[in-house]
Amino acid sequence: MVTQLKPNPAGKDRQPFGPIDPSQLAAEWVDIKNMGATGVNTRGVEVNNKAFRPGDTEGHWRAVVALPDFVLPAGAVLRLHSGKGGDYGVIRAEDNAGSDYRMFTGRNDYVWNNREGDTGCALGFGSPAVDRRGFL
Repeated sequence: MVTQLKPNPAGKDRQPFGPIDPSQLAAEWVDIKNMGATGVNTRGVEVNNKAFRPGDTEGHWRAVVALPDFVLPAGAVLRLHSGKGGDYGVIRAEDNAGSDYRMFTGRNDYVWNNREGDTGCALGFGSPAVDRRGFL
């Protein structure tokens, strides 16, 4: 289940020059929690977002990341951070709190739309949505 989404971390998204700060990028995340009584393999689950732009009432879906072959234990939270990944040290303490496992989207860019709203969605095995969480 998609339980939390942090789409707009405090601070500047982009600097006038140079790359995006990895800590700032990792401060944008979505939580996926296993609400079941047993572990669930995340292989085949795809996280998507439906972004809206000015004047766009329908929005558009795009794939964010396919989750790896990983068993998420019962009651555990997987936090999916924006960013290339590799260095978990870039994740700020407040963005570590409340999650049991962490991974990155593998993209050096933000995922969630700050201005027009967005919907995060976990899809399982090419089937209908497992869960969705939206914001404006």
